[in-house]
Amino acid sequence: MQSYGFDPMGNRLTKSDSLTSGGTTTTTTTASTIDTANRLLSVGQKGTAASAVTSDADGNTLTDTSGRTITWGSQNRMACCLCPSGKGLVPIRLWSTIRGM
Repeated sequence: MQSYGFDPMGNRLTKSDSLTSGGTTTTTTTASTIDTANRLLSVGQKGTAASAVTSDADGNTLTDTSGRTITWGSQNRMACCLCPSGKGLVPIRLWSTIRGM
């Protein structure tokens, strides 16, 4: 079962997952921190310490808790996403780039 907690602006602050197996219930909680501009600042996933999320002045996510690095174009369109792998960061080609948009 999942349950969620939100702030007055509708930002999700918590997510709890409960699993019952063999009469034992295990609950893990993910907690988020939001700033006054409603930007995500950090996420503590599955009860671990919070990982920072960074954003630019326009609110675009620059780095996330998965280790991805994201760059944005002048019209706030995602230009590139570098995803971590065992061999370093791997660029992800975006559909708009492939289509030549």
